[in-house]
Amino acid sequence: MKSRARTPSTQVNLSGRLSAAGILSVVLFGLALAACSAPEKKAAPYDYDVAVIGAGGGGLACAATLAKAGLKVALFEQHDKVGGFMTAFEREGYTFEVSLHVLAEVTEGAAFYEILKSLDVLNRVEFVRIDPLWRCVFPDDTFDVPADRQAFRKLLADKFPAEQEGIDKFFATAEAVFDEVLALGHLSQQSLLARIPRYALFPFLYPNVFRYRSATLQEMLDRHVKDPRLQGILAQLWGYLGLPPSRASGLYYTLMWHGLHEKGGYYPKGSSQSISNALAGFFEEKGGQIFLNTRIDKILLEDGRAAGVRTFEGKEYRTRFVVSNASALQTYLRLVGEEHLPARFVQKLRNMEVSCSLFIVYLGLDLDLRKTDLSGVHEVFLNSGYDFEKDYQRLQAGDFDDPHIVMGLYSNLDPSLAPGEDKSVVSLVTIAPYDYRGEWMKGDKYEVYQKAKEEIARKLIRRAEAVLPELSDRIEVMEVGTPRTIERYTSHDRGAVYGFALSPEQSFNKRLKQTGPIRNLVLAGGWTFPGNGQSTAILSGYLAAQEVLKTPRP
Repeated sequence: MKSRARTPSTQVNLSGRLSAAGILSVVLFGLALAACSAPEKKAAPYDYDVAVIGAGGGGLACAATLAKAGLKVALFEQHDKVGGFMTAFEREGYTFEVSLHVLAEVTEGAAFYEILKSLDVLNRVEFVRIDPLWRCVFPDDTFDVPADRQAFRKLLADKFPAEQEGIDKFFATAEAVFDEVLALGHLSQQSLLARIPRYALFPFLYPNVFRYRSATLQEMLDRHVKDPRLQGILAQLWGYLGLPPSRASGLYYTLMWHGLHEKGGYYPKGSSQSISNALAGFFEEKGGQIFLNTRIDKILLEDGRAAGVRTFEGKEYRTRFVVSNASALQTYLRLVGEEHLPARFVQKLRNMEVSCSLFIVYLGLDLDLRKTDLSGVHEVFLNSGYDFEKDYQRLQAGDFDDPHIVMGLYSNLDPSLAPGEDKSVVSLVTIAPYDYRGEWMKGDKYEVYQKAKEEIARKLIRRAEAVLPELSDRIEVMEVGTPRTIERYTSHDRGAVYGFALSPEQSFNKRLKQTGPIRNLVLAGGWTFPGNGQSTAILSGYLAAQEVLKTPRP
């Protein structure tokens, strides 16, 4: 296969009207200005050009992009199938989505869309538009959120006429932030000489991004609206960031929120596993090699640079680059080793806050939800009130009585996930502490752990019966995932589902960079920038590939 350092076919045009996550990734890519090292001058007997650790969305997108460019790539995955969080599993004919709620960037011109197109995913996966986007259930109100942005604004104005000015200002601020980040995305693709003067005038050219760069979501809400009920509705997606409004990045939330309302939400037919399978298939067609059930023990180093990987079985593969889609903490502190890192960098990693974990109940029902009041609804947010701070604190303390939960009704959009027309697939999700009962009773017998899982699952099921009273009586299949489950399958520290917590201190240009103190080692996935989420992980993988491709091959 003819080698080349970079080909036009690997480049996705990111300068159009991008989605929120797409824009953020472009901006951070421009702001980071992380430089790859010059290539080694002496030739080496490489087994592969690149070793990619982890076949989650970031690893798959990176590997596929590199293979498309003509590089020889090996992709290592500890599980028996590709996907990471972008996956599904089957039980008795039911297909359960592991983590995906909604994708917001499956529209022409969005960075995520263009990357999927370049990797042939759009020819292999069908995406279904979600409308309404979700249903909000509060103790005093229930309503559906329309996909159309203006319709949603009118709905809010009708509910809160005294807050109409603030509502209009919040929507305008979200759009302004979106447009300013879009402009920054355009700027990041220009020459350094063109960027410098505009960065110097940053507060004046990008006033909203500058104003809210360190703001929490709660601070942004307080600037615009006062009614706590309205604030709760606007902050309904706080669980997508895993932090309550008082701690979540307002800028990151606003970009995500506006992206969904500007571009709409989508779900892939067959679950997110279909995206993973499509990427893996494309990768292999381009000559890539996937090693399943293969866990990496060490990243090999040579003269201060990544030079390959070693598996737990002791097999070594020499490579020019290593891309890690694993946890950033696992990558640096275990696979590389603290002894090879600057003490200051190690301390920085240890001081960073990891995100929350989750408790998930997967249910196969002997019931057609399309014949109930939940027909046409993809997701239900069940709120115990409007005080999300209280909800978060209770859940982190291990109090699962009357919890805030997200109810996914996947078979409403994709009936093929259930084994028959009169069956349905449902998931119940809530935030869960990793330290619950001593790290989920690691020292106790398995039966004790199973009993605790069952008790909490039943609490979530009773909570969901507020909108589906017959739920308990119609369960045919039930599986439960805990922080311990997530940690086991992903090797994410503390079962963290969003990588590092998406606080203002760890978001935007403060996110961990894709390149660090080890030359020729690049990060991909939710632990590095742009941040969490499946579309964002894929964007991160694409950007990681560009870091590799900009270094000429020897």
